[in-house]
Amino acid sequence: MPLKKLGLERSDPKIEQISKQILSSLRKLGYSYAGMFSKFDTDGDKMLNFVEFSKGIRSLISIN
Repeated sequence: MPLKKLGLERSDPKIEQISKQILSSLRKLGYSYAGMFSKFDTDGDKMLNFVEFSKGIRSLISIN
């Protein structure tokens, strides 16, 4: 879903900060985006629901 539909802008400093934190954590742990997706997709349905995504992200970084 495009960020605009969610009421978010790519230039939002908080979104930029969180994106950088996620990417940095992925690199430190040696994950690719595909690897991250597989790890987060706990029910194996090839889709991330909100709970899977939020738990997965929280396992990587602390979002303030």
